[in-house]
Amino acid sequence: MTPLRMSMRPVTHRLSSVSALGRRSIAATTPSSAMTSAGAPEPRSAGTVDQWPKNLACAQLYGNPWAIPIPDVARTDLLVVMGANPQASNGSLLSYPDLIGEITRIRRYCETDVVNTWLVYLRFQHMRGRLTDQGLDEELARTRAWLTEAKQPHFDEFLAAWSAGA
Repeated sequence: MTPLRMSMRPVTHRLSSVSALGRRSIAATTPSSAMTSAGAPEPRSAGTVDQWPKNLACAQLYGNPWAIPIPDVARTDLLVVMGANPQASNGSLLSYPDLIGEITRIRRYCETDVVNTWLVYLRFQHMRGRLTDQGLDEELARTRAWLTEAKQPHFDEFLAAWSAGA
C-alpha cells in the first residue's frame, strides 16, 4: 500500500477535492458533475450532508472514499462523530438499529445523572454547614419545580422515584 500524498491546498466539501490527493477525481465522473458544469442546479440529499464529508475524510485518511469504518456503537465508550450527521441520515453510515433512539436514551440517562449529582452536591453542602436547612429545602423545591416544568418523561420518572424514596 502506498502512503497518501498530502496537499497543502485547502480542501472543499465536494468529492472533487479528492484530486488534492493526486488521484483521479470521483465527482468528475458522476452525472451530477456533468449537469452542474452545464449550468443545472446541483442536487442535494441527506447523503450530501452526511455521507459526502465522510467520503472525503475517508479518502484523505485511507486513500479510498468508500473505506468507511463502522463503529460498534453498543460496545463503544466514547463515540465522536466527525464528518457525518446521524440526524440527517438517521445513522445510515453507522449501521446501528435505532441509532437516534439510542442517542436519546443516553442523553436522558446523562441528564438524570446530572440531576442526581446536583442533589448529592446539595446534601454535601448541607452536611458541611454551607447550606442551612431552609436553604436546602428551597434548593430542593426549586429543583423539583424545574423538573416538573421541563415536562420530559425521564424527569417525570425521576420525580416519581425521588418522591417514593423521600
